[in-house]
Amino acid sequence: MTKLLITGTDTNVGKTVLTTSVVAANLLNYPKTTVGLMKLMQTGYGDRQLYQKLFSQYSQVEIVTP
Repeated sequence: MTKLLITGTDTNVGKTVLTTSVVAANLLNYPKTTVGLMKLMQTGYGDRQLYQKLFSQYSQVEIVTP
């Protein structure tokens, strides 16, 4: 299992764009692998809903927001 942590020190620095790109590239290049997406903290509407909208058709993507 490979783990990748994407972090940034400010808002609007590209964390969501990078995360979405990495997941999309992984789905295209390794379609039989499972991808786990974890948004550690979120208040209100945000990344989790975007990820669900973009990746809901892929059963191998699991989205978690504790």
